[in-house]
Amino acid sequence: AVCEFLEIDPGQLVKTLVFEADGEPVAVLVRGDRAIEEVKLKNLLGAAEVEMADDKVVFDATGVPTGYLGPVGIKIRTVADQEVAAMQNFYVGANEKNFHMKNVNFGRDFEVEAVGDLRQITTSDPCPECGGQLGLTEGIEVGHIFKLGTGYSESMNATFQDKDGQEKHFVMGCYGIGVSRVVAAAIEQNHDENGIVFPV
Repeated sequence: AVCEFLEIDPGQLVKTLVFEADGEPVAVLVRGDRAIEEVKLKNLLGAAEVEMADDKVVFDATGVPTGYLGPVGIKIRTVADQEVAAMQNFYVGANEKNFHMKNVNFGRDFEVEAVGDLRQITTSDPCPECGGQLGLTEGIEVGHIFKLGTGYSESMNATFQDKDGQEKHFVMGCYGIGVSRVVAAAIEQNHDENGIVFPV
């Protein structure tokens, strides 16, 4: 809607999205035609949990309603997708309702805490290995693996002796099948117009 009103291509706009990273609001900058990949954002921030902030959190943190946020003069922690750092003379929210700024530039008009690859890939992106065309398919997670580190072994004082006879805590992990996820996946993939058709 903003691009239609300003009569610009979405690639000329930088969106300022607010996420909550471990409960702290963080502004995330991404090109107007892109979406944020939350796993990448979690990794960049070193956060355990990341989720999109609701309108109340956004307003409480910035004093600006959702849809008009921009990076110039914003008062919260801010990071950017690497594409934004390479853009020139783009459009952003002006941190005031019904206003936007044009000809904004990274480094001149605002700075960020960190820059990284934060966006979701698309079928128009080349394969990073061979340069060929990417294909996207949907998957269903029914099992999971967690790297637990030494947190549990330290609390239980579970140790071993290494080859030099030094006592160390085990590095732990776990894996499992999510029973409720298996049922949901089976239903999603096996049904007809009358409902569920469970596989044998």
